[in-house]
Amino acid sequence: DADVSKVLLKQSPMESDPELLTVTSLKAGASKGAWRLEAKASDFSRIVASQTVHLMAYSKSGATHVTASATLADPYSIIDRYKLEHPFSAGYRDAVEKDRWISLPVFVTATGEADPADITDMEVQLHPSNSSVKAEDFIVKEMEDASGFTVQLNPTAESKLAAEERIMTGLIVTVTDKNGRTAMLGDVGFVLSPPVVTVAASAELTFSLADLRNPTFKKDFEVDYTEKLKHLGLTEKQSETFDFGGVTWQVNGLYDANGQLINDDPDFLIFSSLTYKGDIMVAGDPVLQLEPGTYYYVSHYSADWKHGGKAYPRIRGLLRLTVTLTEK
Repeated sequence: DADVSKVLLKQSPMESDPELLTVTSLKAGASKGAWRLEAKASDFSRIVASQTVHLMAYSKSGATHVTASATLADPYSIIDRYKLEHPFSAGYRDAVEKDRWISLPVFVTATGEADPADITDMEVQLHPSNSSVKAEDFIVKEMEDASGFTVQLNPTAESKLAAEERIMTGLIVTVTDKNGRTAMLGDVGFVLSPPVVTVAASAELTFSLADLRNPTFKKDFEVDYTEKLKHLGLTEKQSETFDFGGVTWQVNGLYDANGQLINDDPDFLIFSSLTYKGDIMVAGDPVLQLEPGTYYYVSHYSADWKHGGKAYPRIRGLLRLTVTLTEK
């Protein structure tokens, strides 16, 4: 044991592997064969709690004398002490106030007794699954009044998107605390939804003007547009529906194919909805002044995401039902 000249602490027993900890003191113990070793870490990003450390003791001749392994205990580790909280989906722009871009909030919160105020640095990685946008097409801003950040689509990037295209984005955040410890936080990410979603033309939303001008004509039916409202962002997770308790909804009116408002409260078409299905009643109107063609019955949906007693704008979108009018 007196022949020991140095000891290395590594992540693996490979000779080429860099040191995980730097030995600062090596002294013979009171009993034969016992040594007291002190070491320090120079890069805490390479250290995680409960990882295996390989000890390699070298003789004065340079040959490996002893190899052993131990489990590293780090009382300052922040692994599993923080998590991300954010809405699963949000619109990326307001459909009515078109210059208003929506920022998705992401909070770093503690899972136990940890304090988010101890976090000194955050590195955010975004991984869009859409080939049309890249990570640099997002604006990431650190919050001033909380531990977290916001993510917003760069307005210049909207032109890269196809009509009504959603942006699926993976999220990984590496946090560093005041003691230099790091932890990687990741989850399923989020979806940024388009401001306008259209329900395509269908037989049930196709009417003849001859019927609509008949005062005795009446038709009641239901339209299921579940997937379209999810596409608009009204979903909590990929496999779940949305809680409509915090949604506000209003009818904007009937628009022509050029986007011009024809009637803000059309009498012949009565639409009611606060869920994924809409009850529609069509009634004859002998003085109806419409031409054959394609129209859009537009409704506005608004929803916020609440965190820490504060509401954050989430959805400000329009749902357009395509209404087709024929002469006969």
